Amino acid sequence: MKKKPNVRVACVQAAPVYFDLEKTVEKGIGFIEEAARNGARLVAFPEVWIPGYPLFAWLNAPIQTLLHMPAYRDNALVVGGEHDLALRRAACESGIHVCRATPSASAAASTWARCSSRRRESPSSSGAR
Repeated sequence: MKKKPNVRVACVQAAPVYFDLEKTVEKGIGFIEEAARNGARLVAFPEVWIPGYPLFAWLNAPIQTLLHMPAYRDNALVVGGEHDLALRRAACESGIHVCRATPSASAAASTWARCSSRRRESPSSSGAR
């Protein structure tokens, strides 16, 4: 039987910069680059790391939760937007695969969960799964 090669995987266990898409993406790019420097071929981010898990939805009354939703949506990734493309470029330039499950914003002002992986060879392809 042919022995399969070992694959190093990195898992991010860190807080995002809540409600700050720009700084969270910068932080994420740093984790992608660090994982690649340390020999990982795949880096996985926690569920809804960008813009952060909406714990406030479970802790507050529904009316208070609604007050936070515009800021939460405004800091979600726009699929194909500049922040999404920056993460894709970082994966491509670092030669690493990236897996993330993030809320995605649309022009219709809705937010939904999206799980995607980024192929390291193609920063312009969506790689959505």
